[in-house]
Amino acid sequence: MSKQETIYRQIQERILQGYYQPGDPIIERVVAEELGASRIPVRAALLQLEQDGLVTLIPNRGANVRILSPTDLRDLFVARMAIDGMAARLAALYMDPSELELVDNEYRQILNKNEAPDPELMVSLGSDFHDKITGGCGNPVIARMAVSIADQVRLSRRLYFPHTSSVQMLRFANQHIRIVAAIRDREPDLAEKLMREHIAETYDLFRVSLDGLGSKQL
Repeated sequence: MSKQETIYRQIQERILQGYYQPGDPIIERVVAEELGASRIPVRAALLQLEQDGLVTLIPNRGANVRILSPTDLRDLFVARMAIDGMAARLAALYMDPSELELVDNEYRQILNKNEAPDPELMVSLGSDFHDKITGGCGNPVIARMAVSIADQVRLSRRLYFPHTSSVQMLRFANQHIRIVAAIRDREPDLAEKLMREHIAETYDLFRVSLDGLGSKQL
């Protein structure tokens, strides 16, 4: 892995893990010192992150973590419904269902406990669930597009998910289990339909939750 690729992945991880929050500046000089690199590969990494939709570069001012507008969010979820929906369809046709067995069992264990789930665990499981389906659908183009969209959504997800009720988290768990069942039973129409409905409901919750927090920007 090249120095630039290593730095790119380190900055990307900082963004997605919340070390940098939306709107925070990412100062080339500071990052270069922290990572023991020159500013050239840091600058190149930031250019790539701008292409990924995670960073905004402002002329003569530098880089900031991207702030998603309500329109950005809507557009991302419309795209995600189409892409993840198709991935679920293809997974029902071609994916080895055993690849989803672990995450399916984890969701069932959470539901059987009949108690409030850990929000951070649910975020992690949700990401793993979607990544396994898009990564295992057999279409690398869809997989790459899905990763890019998911990363952009994650910029704002941590703003709303801690405020999501336990009832809604468990509802999402049930939705994921139903999607896994459709894939396992080789029902592509149902798998796509359930995935689209799940993402549409996630978007509605995302929007309503942020409205309730008084957020004008995502």
